Amino acid sequence: MAEETAKEPTLAELQLGDIEACIKIIDVSCKRGAFNGDELSAVGSVRDRLFKFLSATKPKVEADAATPAEADDEFSNDEPEVDGLEGG
Repeated sequence: MAEETAKEPTLAELQLGDIEACIKIIDVSCKRGAFNGDELSAVGSVRDRLFKFLSATKPKVEADAATPAEADDEFSNDEPEVDGLEGG
């Protein structure tokens, strides 16, 4: 029992994915009307700061890991695929 109290406490970790999840939560909450109009500027300000931090940090982390094809996969679902347009 003495060993359990002697262990160092673990530090809370925050990943970039956690910040991205917060942005998505804010977006969904606003879309569903979770905030009053007088609260939106404060919520939007926090969202903007999170987004700027994520935008400034994420490219540095993913630059080596992602290939151009992988980076485009996130947005490929928004557009219909057209056959015969490869290579140009």
